[in-house]
Amino acid sequence: MKSVFLIFSFLTLPFTSLADDVKIDSLLNLFKGDLEDTTSVNILNELSWEYHRNDLKKSFDYANDALKEATRIGFEKGAARAHNLMAIIYSMKGEINLSINANLKCLEIARRINSLYHISIATNDLGISFSQLGDNDKALKYYQESLEIAVQTNDTLGICFTLSNIGRLHYDESNYDLAASYYKQVIDIGILASNKMVLGMSYANLGYLEADMGNFKNARDYFYKAKEIAKAIGDRLSHIEMQIAIADLDVEEKRYELAEAEFKTIITDLKDFGLHDGMSIYPHYALTDLYRKQNKYNQSIDAALLGLKYSEELADINYQVSFHQSLAEIYEEENQITDAFKHYKIYKVLSDSIYSKEKSDKVMELESKYQLKEKSLENELLKEAQQKGEILLKQKNLINYFSFFFLLVLVGGVFLLWKRYRKKKNYSDQLEAEVQSRTKDLLNSNQRLIESNKELERFAYIASHDLKEPLRNISGFSRLIDRSLKDVDKPRVKEYLSFVKSNALQMHSLIEDVLEYSRLTKGSRLEKVDANKILDDVKASLDPIIKEKNVLLTVDPLPEMISNKTQLFQVFKNLIENGIKYNESAEIKIKVGYEKKDGQHCLSVQDNGIGIEAEYQSQVFEMFKRLHNRSEYQGSGLGLAIVKKIVEGLQGDIKLESSPGYGSVFYLEFPLEVKEKKSKVFDDLSMSQ
Repeated sequence: MKSVFLIFSFLTLPFTSLADDVKIDSLLNLFKGDLEDTTSVNILNELSWEYHRNDLKKSFDYANDALKEATRIGFEKGAARAHNLMAIIYSMKGEINLSINANLKCLEIARRINSLYHISIATNDLGISFSQLGDNDKALKYYQESLEIAVQTNDTLGICFTLSNIGRLHYDESNYDLAASYYKQVIDIGILASNKMVLGMSYANLGYLEADMGNFKNARDYFYKAKEIAKAIGDRLSHIEMQIAIADLDVEEKRYELAEAEFKTIITDLKDFGLHDGMSIYPHYALTDLYRKQNKYNQSIDAALLGLKYSEELADINYQVSFHQSLAEIYEEENQITDAFKHYKIYKVLSDSIYSKEKSDKVMELESKYQLKEKSLENELLKEAQQKGEILLKQKNLINYFSFFFLLVLVGGVFLLWKRYRKKKNYSDQLEAEVQSRTKDLLNSNQRLIESNKELERFAYIASHDLKEPLRNISGFSRLIDRSLKDVDKPRVKEYLSFVKSNALQMHSLIEDVLEYSRLTKGSRLEKVDANKILDDVKASLDPIIKEKNVLLTVDPLPEMISNKTQLFQVFKNLIENGIKYNESAEIKIKVGYEKKDGQHCLSVQDNGIGIEAEYQSQVFEMFKRLHNRSEYQGSGLGLAIVKKIVEGLQGDIKLESSPGYGSVFYLEFPLEVKEKKSKVFDDLSMSQ
């Protein structure tokens, strides 16, 4: 399913039309007149906004002119708005770090002049930028500030946008139910405010969320609602986006003829609309894949060549890579080795160029990292200075009032009280300084640990991505060599080649498992889940191998418990898969048991497999620990390590009993009462709502 979430910016609204020519002409006519300086800045900013959806160069030029004029005349609100508009343009061009820099400048000015509107838009857009960089903690911090201002100023749209963006953060963290709850809050607000734009965007986001969770019926309902709203408000672009989403659902549900007709209609609609970007190429890629699924190779090749032509005209290198890869694989399946090799070579060259650009962008990001930190620190200091100034002013007024009052009563008494107050304050200051001194090192150490963990997680993700790319090339060229040797009698060469392909697949599996292990974190979002429904999902997921191996799987009635749905699914799936994989019995039997005992949920997964000797039972939960040769049993050696880490993260415990030849029993214990530790940020957000 093509997942495209709508990110809610105060300025870049997805459910809007392209530039309004009438309004632009009106603004240009006003600009030619004899206007005050601040008015000319406002007009330049408005022109920048009107052009930002269809001419980024003009939009940037107008914003830049507005910034120069605002700086010349000292019009700080106009300068803040210009910086924010430039940030939007940078973001639309994919230059996230430049966008952050521009929004930080906007925020610096906004805090200085105490403009709540500009603080609100800058913090929301900074949240979007940091979420795009994967720094969800910093994104949430900015969203929280934006939400507080929106609530304070009773800004309904601002509240909706920020709640939706926070919902997206929860989706990124795999907290799907919580993400859905935020989107539904926005729908409730949109209904009360009779705002169709907000409703349309929220229905679309819920549709993508349900689709990614595999709930296609719910997703379809939400997409149709969003489509009808887009049609009602005359938003053709969003209407087409929903057509694409519905067509993608038809592909997922194997309604191929219907999907084919829909994608052809979408291509016509996009042509009439006059859109020339990645969205106009996607239907051709979708048709390429659709025909390939049905083994209609000639039609798939035609669709790919047409899509490749458009992607070359638009200089979209990412789609060029995708089309060349598809063509290479299709020609390979058709045994047209020469054409397959030609497209594989082009695919490799283009992939390498994208890889080099990504590395270059990473270097630029690192170079600007220090500047970003300095600018963030400067804004924090400015904010802190403002708060301290307000506190000092209040304290000063209070002291003056009481001083005047007591002077009228008794000068001597005031003097004694003042002297006592000074002594007590000095003691408090000394005590506070001592506490701050002792806690500063601890806070710094904690912060360094948090940043180190984040860097490790990002490194694991980037490393896995970089490692998988050459593996894909090895696999692709290995298949080509294998097909080239189809009629050649060289058994030794073919044997060597089989080793290459087998090891490439094993390496890919290992990388995926390492990435999965690195993503696991303690303190996962906990909620009440039905373990019976989770086991049903596991059985559906393993249905092919259960039928193939004729597995007898029995399950006791399971409880509702406080846990994490996704991670508990992974635990059951890994343990049941292990019971099937390491099993040489004529009839494979696996039982999932349950009892409530000593204030614990006690679950067990029992199999009649090969069993594990006592001396090795403590080692099976270690990373990469294998007790058998890969030629006997496939696997990366991480399955049980992942299970142990998940169980401990869910505040549980796992034990093993096993005898060689008699199978194994894994015992899982989880507390009946679990108190989830929520962050103060989310508590504050709940109060704000």
